[in-house]
Amino acid sequence: MRATCRSLVFLFSAFALTAAMPETFSREELDALEAERVAAERKLEALESAGETALSDIKNIDTQLIAAAMESQRREEQASSAEKSLIDLGTRRVSAQMKLLENRQALEDLLAALAASNRRKPPALIVSPNKANTAVRRAILMSETTPRLASQSEELATEIEWLNELERRIRGEKARLEAAEATLALKQVEIERLAAAKRGNFEDLSGDIAALKARAAEIGAKEQDLRSLLESLEAQAPSAPGVKPELRPRLVS
Repeated sequence: MRATCRSLVFLFSAFALTAAMPETFSREELDALEAERVAAERKLEALESAGETALSDIKNIDTQLIAAAMESQRREEQASSAEKSLIDLGTRRVSAQMKLLENRQALEDLLAALAASNRRKPPALIVSPNKANTAVRRAILMSETTPRLASQSEELATEIEWLNELERRIRGEKARLEAAEATLALKQVEIERLAAAKRGNFEDLSGDIAALKARAAEIGAKEQDLRSLLESLEAQAPSAPGVKPELRPRLVS
């Protein structure tokens, strides 16, 4: 009587396990499920490896974008500094040119006055001593001022030439910076395009990984249920007397 009860309990459990399964099942079906699970796990491993590689690529690209942005900012600062230097040079050059013009005008005036005084007959010291003294002082002043103005004019001309050369160099450097900035901007666009593609690929991989994980778990659950059922049937079937054959799940060899 107790044996019969145990058999009935076993049968109820078996029927509960086989509720979602086909009427017939075999070891071959279990092996097929196991093979499908193993294949899914291998594919999942490959996808996860590809996902890790894609994530690493994204991090590297982000690093490149940060470096490019910092380089772009540095070049912009250099270009801004060059522009300020050009403005300062322009101011200095205009000031030097104005000073040079003033000196040249003063020098021309002195030379003209000197030429005019040379054409006039010098005053007699006895007849006009005051005029003679004035003429002497004027001559001394002109002899001192003329070389000084000439020297200053030469220095100013040299400074203007140096400023022009410096301006030419700074303009060349500014043009180089602008060209490098344009190249860097194109590089940033390409990096951003590559980053977008990598992120899209990573998202696709993440979706495939999630779906395959769910599928592998589902296959594993089915495999485990079938394995447990087969093992239970194989273990309990011989010791189930009095059970009608048609009530037992049929094992296909």
